[in-house]
Amino acid sequence: MKEIIIYSLNDFHGALLPHNTPGISKIGAFLLSEKKQNPEILIISSGDMFQGTLLSSLTRGRAVVEAMNLIGFDAMTVGNHEFDWGTEILTCFQNGIESDGEANFPFLGANIVLKESLKTPEWLTPYTIFKRENLKIGVIGVIGQNFRESILASKVKDVLFTDEMEAIKKYSRLLRSEHGCQIIIVLAHTDSFLFNQKITELDEDSRVDALINGHTHRYYAAEIRSGKVPLPIIQSGNCGRYIGKISFKIDQNIIIDAEAENIDMIKCGRESPEINQLLRTYQEEFRNLDEIIGFVGEAITKEQAITWAVDALRAATGAKLALINFGAIRSEAFPMSSESLITYDSLFRMMPFEDRIVLITLRGKDLLPLIDAPDIKFSSNFNPSESIFKEEDYRIATLDYLYEKENYPFLAGRDLERTDLFRDFLYQEVLRSVAEKGNWKL
Repeated sequence: MKEIIIYSLNDFHGALLPHNTPGISKIGAFLLSEKKQNPEILIISSGDMFQGTLLSSLTRGRAVVEAMNLIGFDAMTVGNHEFDWGTEILTCFQNGIESDGEANFPFLGANIVLKESLKTPEWLTPYTIFKRENLKIGVIGVIGQNFRESILASKVKDVLFTDEMEAIKKYSRLLRSEHGCQIIIVLAHTDSFLFNQKITELDEDSRVDALINGHTHRYYAAEIRSGKVPLPIIQSGNCGRYIGKISFKIDQNIIIDAEAENIDMIKCGRESPEINQLLRTYQEEFRNLDEIIGFVGEAITKEQAITWAVDALRAATGAKLALINFGAIRSEAFPMSSESLITYDSLFRMMPFEDRIVLITLRGKDLLPLIDAPDIKFSSNFNPSESIFKEEDYRIATLDYLYEKENYPFLAGRDLERTDLFRDFLYQEVLRSVAEKGNWKL
């Protein structure tokens, strides 16, 4: 009897350094040790590896890719936040030029195609194949079809996301019939009950043997017994706090059993000297990480920070109303406790994206559809019970992430102004509070 082991990481979000997280050095030490004991293991990722911390952003994900190279990752599905810096950055990691920061593993995206040709971009491949214990293992990568709407529209203007399930069916059949794969793994940067249920209901020709989810930052590991052999389904939180592990028991080249578990990386005490050396090479990029801005004057939750941010935006721009998306302020930075230290890095975690402030004039009738939008936070001066005059002009402050959404009315507005990065604006607002009040108070 043989055993095949797959380790997985999802939604790492550039968490290279410890910050209520284990950091890449501990993760690397664990995986390198496992690989030393068993060179046949697979190490794969279901996406959103780069965006989220200052160090990763300063290096445009290169520091993360180099750490993954050192660890020996075998494949990675592209998540929605891999597009935050545009497809040009992704191309650099897959163009064969070492000086560009080449990834030693493929980027997967079976349902990502070029808008004009409907072909897979050159920097992607739908699937990849590995040989372990004399078995062929096919790995398919997909991203949620609707996640294109969660990306700044200008960053994905040349690509389309097609139906995930159709892509999985197409390539799982191909991998079994034409490539002779005995094991099929799906790396899915998506997670919903309906999607996972559909995976369990695939017919024999298109069935898969394991599903590794991402995107929702949920934490679970289960074996779904929908057939003769359990189907392991796993997602491992975010920021490397856990690593997923799937084990297949093989007898006469057939899977006879499978199980999934999550391994707590916080408890891992070792660090990797090789990865620590890599991180030291980025010492120049570290300069801003520990820039001390001041102290938090009162405990702050994410919800409180969102209200503060949108109200500060309205006040600073002189707009009639301001609105931002709830996701513009990230959960990873909260809660902030009273008297805790504020650094540029901690503020960056609060708003890692490069969204710009946009001012636009809208008629009241165009503003009305936004009132009930579930992902939008209005400034506190807006009272939904008050009338919006359909023919009146409203000067609105928002973010280009929302402005570029075709299903929102901003593109119908006029007198467009694009100004500063929203993150830089928030940084200046915190500095002002510290200077005036002695600390950051909302």
